[in-house]
Amino acid sequence: MQIACPACHTRYTVPDTAIGAHGRTVRCAKCRHSWYQPGHDEVVEDELAGDEVANRSEQTAAAQPAEAEPAAEPVAAREKVAETVAADGDWHASPPAPRGWADHADAPDYADTQTPDPVAASPVDETVEPEPVIEDEPVAHRAPAFAAPGAEPIDAEYEDLDRPAETSRWKRLLIICGILLVLAAALIYGAVRYFGAPAWLPVGQTTFAPASEALVLDFPADEQDRRELPNGRQLFAASGTITNTGSRTEHVPPVLVVLRDSQERIVYSWEMEPAQTELGPGESVKVSQMVTDVPRSARIVDIGWKPS
Repeated sequence: MQIACPACHTRYTVPDTAIGAHGRTVRCAKCRHSWYQPGHDEVVEDELAGDEVANRSEQTAAAQPAEAEPAAEPVAAREKVAETVAADGDWHASPPAPRGWADHADAPDYADTQTPDPVAASPVDETVEPEPVIEDEPVAHRAPAFAAPGAEPIDAEYEDLDRPAETSRWKRLLIICGILLVLAAALIYGAVRYFGAPAWLPVGQTTFAPASEALVLDFPADEQDRRELPNGRQLFAASGTITNTGSRTEHVPPVLVVLRDSQERIVYSWEMEPAQTELGPGESVKVSQMVTDVPRSARIVDIGWKPS
């Protein structure tokens, strides 16, 4: 089957099975123009309609010479009769008619000389226009999964009308990216919970809360005791004093003790409540407490105010 692009007039040779009986939308491989190519059945119907119109036109042309000619035979017959009467003699002539009378015999026969009725136009005289062919909506045909053996390669590129929109690809991509981000966040959270936050993260710098300049913590290193108990547990005892160096009474918040490993990761912490919640100017209070479930990896101790 031969098809041609209406835009660039490039011709292609395609098998009839590629277009189908009902036609389909094709796209030119050269100029990318798309058009609807009718099927083989529609082309045959158009050719039959064209042949029928041509036959009817030929019949009309053959019937035109046979149209009615001007009716001159009655007039010629009357002239011949008049010549015959004149040759026979004057005794055949009729007496003169009275004055004012009209000789109806000599009057032309209007009935015989009337213009003949025009021949009714035959239906074949009119130009017959073929009725417009109502084309069905193109049906999208899916290409077979495998090419038929011995089939010629199709030069024209076909474009399916039910091709999915490009937006669906972006939606799938966004969904995949969202899932990956959630998995990465869960992995980071689990690592921080298990190994602790690294020292370079800002979250690792807010372990203790700032306190009033009047309250001073004094926990000497030689007073911090760590030992191993007979049952194998690690004991740690923290001891120190809190002094109010200001000129007014200050509220004393809880003390936070933090133990870190050699990589400065928090491995253990606990709170110590002072015996007094308020200290006047110059007053001091001693704070001490010990715990027996300290991890063996603890190497560094930090003491400060508990965040509110």
